[in-house]
Amino acid sequence: MFAGHPVCLMEAVEVLEDFAKETGGEIEGPVVKPYKKIQHYLNKSPKGHKKSKYHWKKEEHEWQVDYYPPKEGGLESIMRLRLPHTVLVKIE
Repeated sequence: MFAGHPVCLMEAVEVLEDFAKETGGEIEGPVVKPYKKIQHYLNKSPKGHKKSKYHWKKEEHEWQVDYYPPKEGGLESIMRLRLPHTVLVKIE
């Protein structure tokens, strides 16, 4: 899971834990990875004046959570979970 702020990831983990309790599945984690700082700079003028630039700074946090569904199945129901909009989930 990826997000710009760790509070959103904490909320998503709580939703996954509640889902695992309801369905009888298991969760391992979260494993907190080091966050990445991304910085972008863009010149304000087309002539390339050095001091006039736009600055964008962004942090990207990554947490790994393993979900093991029950033996009866039910992995498809994880797609219907309501997670925060700022959280990007990658299923592998």
